[in-house]
Amino acid sequence: MSDFFEVYQKRMNLKGRNKEEAKINSGKHILEKTFDSSLSSYTLLVDNIMTDVIAVSGKTSKEKTFLFKPNYVGRTGMIIVFENSSFLVTDYKTNLINSSAKARQCNNSIILTSELSESAIIGYDELNRPVYDDAESEEIIIPCICDTVIKNDDTERAINLPQEQMLVTIPYTEHEDLNYDKELILYGSHFKIIGIDDTESIDKIGLRRLTLERVAD
Repeated sequence: MSDFFEVYQKRMNLKGRNKEEAKINSGKHILEKTFDSSLSSYTLLVDNIMTDVIAVSGKTSKEKTFLFKPNYVGRTGMIIVFENSSFLVTDYKTNLINSSAKARQCNNSIILTSELSESAIIGYDELNRPVYDDAESEEIIIPCICDTVIKNDDTERAINLPQEQMLVTIPYTEHEDLNYDKELILYGSHFKIIGIDDTESIDKIGLRRLTLERVAD
């Protein structure tokens, strides 16, 4: 009796209350079955949460498209770990049946340091000099995409950035070290932040693009 009721309920859900709803429910059902049978179906870390996805190859090996199950809620700026590499979602789209994400493989990461506590006096030495405890700090590692060549969206034409400059794309992140004139270390060199572009973020969700310029060592 229980099995009959479950089959009946599934059929009712697939039918829907009207043609449009039935079409959507049918599409969701087909997609769910695709996840079960596809050889490209994986369970991956998406923003540190194990998530079912279908991975589709992009134009190059550094580009992927990820399909998600019905009702999944994602966003631009997510980090997806695929085959031991981090992929940054640069474009996220959703409809009534499924959602998909275009992502690029990260080729580096930036390290930010946050102070968890301030140094405090814990005593004095034999010369009456203050002795401080060590301030606790935390390293934040953010996968990123570093480019020295960018493409014009309209013409697909490649444009070289000025010498000694680099464009770094990260998930939208706020931090005291992500400000103008602050320095980051990439590829063993010091770079200064000379530009910050937040136009691809909404309500602090999305992408942040940093323009960096190499600093003489």
